[in-house]
Amino acid sequence: MGKLSAADGKVSLVATLKQSFDYCTEALAKVDDSALAVEVSMFGHPSHQSRGAMMIVLAADWADHYSTAASYLRLNGILPPRADPKKLAAQQRVQVAFVVHRPLGASIDTPNRSTGPGV
Repeated sequence: MGKLSAADGKVSLVATLKQSFDYCTEALAKVDDSALAVEVSMFGHPSHQSRGAMMIVLAADWADHYSTAASYLRLNGILPPRADPKKLAAQQRVQVAFVVHRPLGASIDTPNRSTGPGV
């Protein structure tokens, strides 16, 4: 990825941003479950955290940046692309299954006290 300067226009910015997301997509696709517990470095320094933990931090960081950008757009009278029903209908939707954590040894039929029976 090339470094951007103040003189670069929108086309360069969008191309570099797409390269960045492509790089992250490829890197995350290569992650093997057996390597999630391995400690990784961050910006060349020990993080003292596992690869799995850093992936969660990365996802939370992306969500934080998106929410800031979406708020900025809304404050300026612009509907964020993911909030536009017309654009959403045209895009492929991805469903994410959330796992409900249960105490170790609890059966699937054991009610989760935080969410109620059968959840």
